[in-house]
Amino acid sequence: MTTGSLTDGWTIYRPVNGPQANPVAIELTNVLDALDVPIIVVRSDFTIGCFNHAAAAAFDLDPSYVGRSPNEISLLTDFPNLQEWCAQAITAATPSRHDLHDEQRSFVLRISSHARSDGTIAGAVLTLTNVTAFHASLDQAIHEREFAKAILNTVAEPLLVLSSDLRVETANRAFYAMFQVSREQAQNVLLSEFGNRAFNVPGLPAQLQETLAGNRDFQPFEINHEFPVIGRRTVMLNARQLSLQDQSRRAILLGLQDVTERTCAEQILRDSEHRLREVVEALPVAVYMTDAQGRITLFNNATCQLSGRVPQLGSDSWCVALKLYWPDGRSMPHDECPMALALKSARPVWGAEAIAERPDGTRVWLEAHATPLHDEAGKLVGAVNMLVNITERKEADEDKQRLNSIVENSQDAIISKDLNGIIASWNKGAERMFGYTADEAVGKPVTMLIPLERHDEEPEILERIGRGERVGHYETVRMRKDGSLIDISLTVSPVKDASGKVIGASKVARDISERRKAEAHQELLAREISHRTKNLFAVAQAVVSRSFAGKQTVEEAESAVLGRLSSLAQTHVMLLDKQWEAADIREVVSAEMAPFAGRVEIDGPTVMLTGKAAQNVALAIHELATNAAKYGALSTAAGRVHINWSVNESAGSRTFVFRWQERGGPPVAEPKRKGFGSTVLERVMAEFFSEPRMEFAPSGVSYELIAPLDAIVGTGQHSA
Repeated sequence: MTTGSLTDGWTIYRPVNGPQANPVAIELTNVLDALDVPIIVVRSDFTIGCFNHAAAAAFDLDPSYVGRSPNEISLLTDFPNLQEWCAQAITAATPSRHDLHDEQRSFVLRISSHARSDGTIAGAVLTLTNVTAFHASLDQAIHEREFAKAILNTVAEPLLVLSSDLRVETANRAFYAMFQVSREQAQNVLLSEFGNRAFNVPGLPAQLQETLAGNRDFQPFEINHEFPVIGRRTVMLNARQLSLQDQSRRAILLGLQDVTERTCAEQILRDSEHRLREVVEALPVAVYMTDAQGRITLFNNATCQLSGRVPQLGSDSWCVALKLYWPDGRSMPHDECPMALALKSARPVWGAEAIAERPDGTRVWLEAHATPLHDEAGKLVGAVNMLVNITERKEADEDKQRLNSIVENSQDAIISKDLNGIIASWNKGAERMFGYTADEAVGKPVTMLIPLERHDEEPEILERIGRGERVGHYETVRMRKDGSLIDISLTVSPVKDASGKVIGASKVARDISERRKAEAHQELLAREISHRTKNLFAVAQAVVSRSFAGKQTVEEAESAVLGRLSSLAQTHVMLLDKQWEAADIREVVSAEMAPFAGRVEIDGPTVMLTGKAAQNVALAIHELATNAAKYGALSTAAGRVHINWSVNESAGSRTFVFRWQERGGPPVAEPKRKGFGSTVLERVMAEFFSEPRMEFAPSGVSYELIAPLDAIVGTGQHSA
């Protein structure tokens, strides 16, 4: 120790092992130097008298510090009260304690008085105990305690510490908040008495004691109770033994988890799942679910009915049917079915059609609506598929297609309309018959087809249809787009919806123009037959009388009569033959004029007439011949008839011209009354020819017909 003389209060500095060293002082110095506590002796004049090795090492002191102010020591620099504290120790023998700190260390400074051998105060002794490690340990302990406390208070779940007799020692904020009690209200309360005796349930104390003793782990324990203030709650308990430094003490940490919402949510989920299963089961369509790998996890009864089997949960994959086919009849692999595609692509596959084969071999059409299912994180967890049996729809579609084909290809006009008479559909037959396209007709009133004078027909038809009646084979007249009229046979049927309510009408119109023409022509022919029959006798009489004229014998006259009557019969047969496709006009003329052979000149090229044209020409020639035989050139022996026809070409078109000219007969005049023969010559011939021209000149009757060649020539026939 560096010091002055102990006998003089260490006021003079010299080494303790100097010549005047006192053995006791040396021993004391050695003891002080052996201590690891820094010691500094301050004289009454507030200067350093001496210090031990621990002080020199701790504060980097050397002998030069003896005699200097203690405030020059680095640790003591910032303590202006040091001199005052030292003076109090010297003058009043009052010790003091102070905490000192530098950047890295902490010390406890103790100041006490130092007495001489005579008892007088010589100075003050400063001891500095290094408490850096202690403070660090204390700070660490405090930090760890506060950290643990912060953790406990941060934990959202209520926690409490129970003593060995199951009393509340402490708890975290969540516990106090949950039960709305203060620390003082909960402190030292028996758990069984807490919360309106909510924890006083059989089995709980025993399990807590076993956990406290370390005999077994605590098993989660659920309590459902009506708590004060907070009401009915469901609380899940969990506990573990606490390890304490004091081995004589035992405690348990009890955690409380309020699972009321979770329990309610679980119950709601169970109820929801139950309702979902009931809803799925009640659906009239097949619905089934799979996991993410495609294994079937749920299905309803409609699925069994559709597939004809009971799917195997957990083993059947993707599809409920054993065999599937594409709409075109090709076999469909199960890993290509709509459900498999939805799972593989993680996208919905809606409206895909397939054919399923049941175990009994029957097949059904189905429409699949497969939808992937994802959890909240977006992960694929499975899929649900709804299968709609569309067999009836497919069969109905086929029937509809067949019906549409029949309607579209029908020669009849088939039209539908609503009860207001607005056209709803219009087939090709209607386009051909009336001249309107579907776009022009649909949406328009059906009265556009009805002539103005027949508009009263439609309300009556709609009234009958509204009563559900059918109007069958109603013959009437309708109007085309070009304004021309057409005879039709109309059948009208009510159209009903699924409930049987009449919502419209379907009309089928058949063109009966040809039939009407045929009937008119038939009537005309009947009249003609009657007329010809009468005329035939007149012609026969003329033939017979002319045949006998100039004949020398009865045999000659008989032969002439029979030959001419045979020619008349042949002409009559030609007129009645409905099967003519084409006839040479020369043959027609020759057959009709055969009774007057030798008195008729026939001249013209070969022209093949249509059947109707041939009939009409034959009728005209017969009437002309009959009239000529009665009144004209053929009524006298000198009379002659010249018949000729020609084909004229002009501007790329060809015209047929027919002429009848009588000569040498008696003078003729236009009859005052026109009979049936005139009707035939004028009206019947107008069907193919322009207005016939007939003149009654004194020199003889002339008759002319003009027509486009294409109108009278048979198909594929040529004229030469």
